[in-house]
This record gives sequence, structure tokens and C-alpha cells, in this order.
Amino acid sequence: MHKKEQTFQTKFGQWMREKWWGGSAAFELKVAKGDEIALSAFRKHQITALLASKRSQVHYKLPDTGFGYKPFDSFVLRRSGAFAVILFDSGAVMLDIEILIKQKRWDYKGAVDVGRKLW
Repeated sequence: MHKKEQTFQTKFGQWMREKWWGGSAAFELKVAKGDEIALSAFRKHQITALLASKRSQVHYKLPDTGFGYKPFDSFVLRRSGAFAVILFDSGAVMLDIEILIKQKRWDYKGAVDVGRKLW
């Protein structure tokens, strides 16, 4: 993982602990190059899993790594929130997965207009 991605993961985790009260949800984080991102930056399996967690359910087993803290073995997300969280140069924006897939390309301003600006 690159330094910018690591910093983004850390800052988003802090934001979640302090400001997220939206219930259970799935999140896919992406770092844009500049203030635009293409839908193709998201892999098909990521979009499929986000849509399934919102529309039906997703089961995920956490890997048994043998080291470190693991809170539990697996979880299910059923009809939960599902979001893309994109770090643009101008700030971070959270978009519902069903809004994200409506366009092939997003810019920061367009994302802020229909999503939630985080910082």
C-alpha cells in the first residue's frame, strides 16, 4: 500500500470513529489522481460485493493470519449501507454505490453535489 493510501485509510478510520452513526455498512476506499476518477478504478468484484451488501447480503470470512488481533471469524452484511469513499486532491467524498455506478467518470464537484463531503 502506498503512503497516500495508508494516510487515507488512517484518516477515514478516525472519521468513522468520530462521526459515523449510519449503522452497518460496507466501504471501498479509492485515491483519485487529481480531482477525477473513472468508474473503471473500481474492480468488478468490488462493485458486485457493495451492491450485494446493499440489496441482499454478503458473507465474509476474515483471514486466519495467525498473528495480530482479529475481532471475530466472519460477518454478514444484509441490506446495509454500501459506499465508495474517494479521496480527491480537493477532499474526500462518500458516494452511495447505486449513485456511483450511474456515471462512468466522477469529478470532485459532481461527487460533492450528490454525495457526502467528509473533509
